[in-house]
Amino acid sequence: MKSIRNSKFVVNFFSLASVQLLNYVLPLITMPYLVLVLGIENYGLVGFAQAVMQYFILVTDYGFNITATQQISVNRDKPGRIEKIYSTVLICKLILLALCLVILLGMIVLIPKLRENPGLYLLMFGIVVGNVFLPIWFFQGIEEMKNIGLLNFVSKLIFTIGLFIFVKNQQDIQKVALLNSFGYIVVGMVAVLIVRFKYQIKFQRIAFNEIIEQFKSSWHLFISNIATSVYTTTNIFVLGILVGDRATGYFNLANTLIRACASIATPITQTFYPRVASLATTSKEESLKIIRKIWMVVTALFSVGCLILLFGTGPILTLFFGNKFDHSLLLIQIMSFLPLMVAWGNVYGILTMTTFGYQKQLSKIYLIAGCISLVSIIVLTSLFQAVGTAINAMIIETLVTVLLIAFVNKKGISISKGTIKTLE
Repeated sequence: MKSIRNSKFVVNFFSLASVQLLNYVLPLITMPYLVLVLGIENYGLVGFAQAVMQYFILVTDYGFNITATQQISVNRDKPGRIEKIYSTVLICKLILLALCLVILLGMIVLIPKLRENPGLYLLMFGIVVGNVFLPIWFFQGIEEMKNIGLLNFVSKLIFTIGLFIFVKNQQDIQKVALLNSFGYIVVGMVAVLIVRFKYQIKFQRIAFNEIIEQFKSSWHLFISNIATSVYTTTNIFVLGILVGDRATGYFNLANTLIRACASIATPITQTFYPRVASLATTSKEESLKIIRKIWMVVTALFSVGCLILLFGTGPILTLFFGNKFDHSLLLIQIMSFLPLMVAWGNVYGILTMTTFGYQKQLSKIYLIAGCISLVSIIVLTSLFQAVGTAINAMIIETLVTVLLIAFVNKKGISISKGTIKTLE
């Protein structure tokens, strides 16, 4: 049985890893083509539109990717309870989806930059729709991720091939949005069918008070996600508003590479989280032992990777692309250690604080960083344009990590040693 669980664990990890890998590596493959065909300004505009959609994705996710995963993991042997959780979360996400659509329409009317190309943003909104129907939290909870990995691979492959076939000039910018949305929507719909027919999860009628309770249970993580977006997604948004599409394009190139490297931490966290959360209900000490091993792995892995970003990116970019991306090289070097900060943040924040019941404190830390970033991003971007945006991203991500480490240590939890002195 242990061998079977370990085998399943490995499959889940590589399935999640493939999702993250394709989400970031394929854009790296298509990036030079899109810059050449669309031009750096339009490429920056696409990045700006994607940043806007990330806000809506954060709203519709709401924190369910953590709380619903935990709920399903704990109740995995209770089919009736899982059906109720699944139905409640899906209804909540649909409510949030409708709210986001109304907000987008208002933004298109009120914000001149969005009003210039409303079709681009409306077509790109399909990403949000597809994400709502993609229950990664369900598959994480039951530790069955291979289907998501396969679906994600097919959708991203279709999107990538479609770009090379249909996007030929600057006027095809809306086709990029359409192809992107199409991939997300197909995956979301197929995933819903898999949940219904493979796992026999039926949609139930849910009482209004149950919907409210589900919203309440994820509130602190929602605040955390929104606060986090202030120093991640907002970077591109503010740069696009204050400076313009060309600077946004150069930053988007650098940010795509940096976030691709940082995304490696996500499948590690997502794979281990259900097991760590479940184990913590019986033994916090044993769950911390697993967290310690994860911390050791990500520290070694990301330290090496960040050094490669700092010293190796220049020669690699020059070898493959000449001097086309020189404007982005400095930005990459400034943010070269950001992936390590993100990885540590996942370990200390999601794996540790969330598992041990410190969601409220986690959201406060993100909120503090978000408030600071609201000021610093405007000041630094106004003064130094894209360079200021990159500096801000590195400073705020480091600040968050320092605050998380300080809080965990204050509570007597030593991740490096794998010990707990006191727990409230």
